[in-house]
Amino acid sequence: MSHANFDHMYLGIKLFHQGRFHEAHEEIEKFWQNYHEADRCLYQAFIQICACLHLIDENRYTGAQKVLERARKNIFRSETIDKNHMQNLKDRKSTRLN
Repeated sequence: MSHANFDHMYLGIKLFHQGRFHEAHEEIEKFWQNYHEADRCLYQAFIQICACLHLIDENRYTGAQKVLERARKNIFRSETIDKNHMQNLKDRKSTRLN
């Protein structure tokens, strides 16, 4: 992954902290589109949280609630991936020791 792609994430975080959620969403999505690691769903959740906050700014609460629920699912999916990854590492370590 190129250094330039990480610039999108850094800019997205900066925009997020400035409360510019729609713009943050756009920048982080540029990062996410080229990111293909196992924790990709965690970045997708961050994008969805930006979208949720943008919808709240526009008083679109029903849409915000739906987007937030999708973000929650992606966060839990990320936790499952992490647990499976840790178990695989433990399994490999115990196999090498035997």
